[in-house]
This record gives sequence, C-alpha cells and structure tokens, in this order.
Amino acid sequence: WFKAGKSVDSDEVLKPLLDEGYYEHPLMDLLLGMRALRGKRIQAAKDAFAKVIAAGHDDHDMYYALAQIAEQEGDDDTAAAMWQKAAATNPWVTNPQASPWLALARIARAAGDQEAWAGYVARYCGLNDTALELRGELVEYHSARDEFEAALARVDEMLLVAPLDGLHHRRRGDLLAQLGRKEAAVDAYEVALLAGVQGREEFKARLPLGRLLIDLDRKDDASYHLERAVQLEPESKEARGLLERAEKDD
Repeated sequence: WFKAGKSVDSDEVLKPLLDEGYYEHPLMDLLLGMRALRGKRIQAAKDAFAKVIAAGHDDHDMYYALAQIAEQEGDDDTAAAMWQKAAATNPWVTNPQASPWLALARIARAAGDQEAWAGYVARYCGLNDTALELRGELVEYHSARDEFEAALARVDEMLLVAPLDGLHHRRRGDLLAQLGRKEAAVDAYEVALLAGVQGREEFKARLPLGRLLIDLDRKDDASYHLERAVQLEPESKEARGLLERAEKDD
C-alpha cells in the first residue's frame, strides 16, 4: 500500500503492528523512514534509517534516499559512501537517472578525480550497451592519456550499437593511426566516408587519410582525398602542404 501511494491504508495496517510491539523490527524502521521521507520529514527519515543500518539491514532504496539527502545537504563524502552502499546492494541499475555508478562518477568529477570518474563510468557502460555518449567521453579520456588501445576498445563497443555511424569510424581511424596500424586506419577512414560524414567531419577523415596514403606510397589516392580536403577547407595550410607533397612525390 505504501508503494502504491495509499498512505491512509498503510497507516491503518501499521497501527496494530506498532501496538503489537513490531516497532523494533528493522523493516518497520525502514518503512517508517520511507513514510517520513515521503512526508518531507527529513530528520525523522534519517533517524529511522540509522536504526535500520545499526541493525545490520541493507536496502538499496534506503541508501539511494540517504545519498540524495546527503547531496542536497552538500555532504559529498556521506553521499559517496551511501552511493557505494547502494551500488553494493544493487549494482545493475541501468537507468542513468538512478544509477549509483553515475552518481559516484558525478561526485568524482566534481572533486577533480578523473581516474575515479572514468572507473565509475566504465562500470555503468558495462551495464548499458547503448550509453554511447558516455563511451565517447571515455574515448576522449583515454586518448588524452595516450591510452589508445583502451580508447579503441570503447569505439568498437560504440560501433556494435551504431555500425553505420561515420563519426565512430572516423574516430576509429584516428586511434588506429596513433597505434601505427596504417592500413587498418585507411580502411576505417574510407568506411567513415562511405557512411557519409560531411563538413568538418569529412575534412577530419580525408586529411589524415591523405597523409597515410602518402606514407603507404599510394600517391594518386592521396591526391584525390587531399584535393577534396582543400575544397572543404581552403584555408588549411596543412591540407595544401600535403597535397603539394603528394603531387610532387607523384
């Protein structure tokens, strides 16, 4: 009844239980704490939950509530501890609005702990295959630290969900190039172009593709892509320089 929002009915059931001495049971304290929370009686809720914890009883919803209360009160240390307990009791929450892992990631980022942030986000991504934006953030995190294999693994996960996304293929090309896997990088850039990347993204695919093709002694192909890169961004000195090099070497 309480979970259905029927407060009057739940009160009627609770009264005889309280009269019979069930008040000391941790589940009763848990329910009383939840009722107090619903009534916005925060301190009463915290007091009831403290009894539940002292009795050695775990409950995900209780820890979730205590974490939110602590965050609202600006107590990040307590909030983090409660989110950790919420994660321990139910680590499989995929709703981003309710995930303890993402809550912990938010607190870690606010504290400037990027390594902890990445760890928590990775835990969440392991539960949610469609968390593409977060995976993209992990790609940036690992790339900034020259952890290109880790970044590549995240891009490959993104491609399992969105195999026709040209941006993901372009990023894959960048990472493969960083790893020195030139032929594979060429393939990735070409797939990105086939997928229809446009504008700035097309330029960001054709420019490194042209550079790689020069290195692979495929000058005609390099010239083709670099000519298109110059058309896209005529002011790019790098594109013009590479095109001159391709045509000169040719």
